[in-house]
Amino acid sequence: MRLLQTQTQQDVYDALYEGLQSWPHFVFSSLQRHHIATLDGNEEAYFAAVAANYLHGTVTANLTRREPSQQLLGALDMGGSSTQIVFRKEQQQQQQHSRKLHPTHFSSTSYLSFGAQQFRTKLWDDLSSKYHHHHNNTSIHNPCAFSGHITTHNAHTFVGTGNATHCAMHINNLLPHHELHTPPHDVQTNFLAMSLYFFALDCLKEISLLFTTTHPSYAKLHDSWPNPSIQELTDALDPFCSHSWHHVSVFYMCLSFFSLTFSSHIQNKTHIFFPFFFNTGFTTNTTP
Repeated sequence: MRLLQTQTQQDVYDALYEGLQSWPHFVFSSLQRHHIATLDGNEEAYFAAVAANYLHGTVTANLTRREPSQQLLGALDMGGSSTQIVFRKEQQQQQQHSRKLHPTHFSSTSYLSFGAQQFRTKLWDDLSSKYHHHHNNTSIHNPCAFSGHITTHNAHTFVGTGNATHCAMHINNLLPHHELHTPPHDVQTNFLAMSLYFFALDCLKEISLLFTTTHPSYAKLHDSWPNPSIQELTDALDPFCSHSWHHVSVFYMCLSFFSLTFSSHIQNKTHIFFPFFFNTGFTTNTTP
């Protein structure tokens, strides 16, 4: 919704409110129009941190810490339109609200239009603009799709080449380096990665599981699961991306029910693993 004009958002919420109020089976009679609104980036990031700490058991349902001395988790949240990174602040900065979870416990950044779906469109547009400086036909090589996968966008045909290194280069050029937020170096935060991070990691795990004897990087990945380092994840990208689209579409079609099309998992993983972490203070030994 944040991608829409403010008035368009209000029109949608007006219609939603009127529809709910007129529905005879709607049970939340106390709902007011002002209760329906769009979360801004900081709010979305905070609720990601709330979810991470609740799922981990750090806080109870009323957002109270189970153990006052227990360190809070940060959150990595990637959706279709935006992505959020939430860091835990230093302990002395949390004293005002030491027991009850509060937004002041976290430092967060939200990148609108850098979720997987929006970023994929940016990538396609970038590939097509660069390609047509040197070619006249409409077939464009896409390193961020499995080899042999074909898709269309704005009358262009993109043919996958499955090259993780080239994909990382293109993605790195599109990242908002001037906007990247780096936390203080003395802040040590563990993170819970959610949303598309889960789908991308789960896809990588399921496919690589069958090839641990032929790809050493896959074996290392599974030895360290469920807490692989970023280096172990990136090492597994080259063999993962080398699979052909025919191969994965025949043998792994059960994975295609993810919220993004299966063919885009190379872009999703490279978007996640390569440049974004390295430009936000993470090291190759960091575990998401």
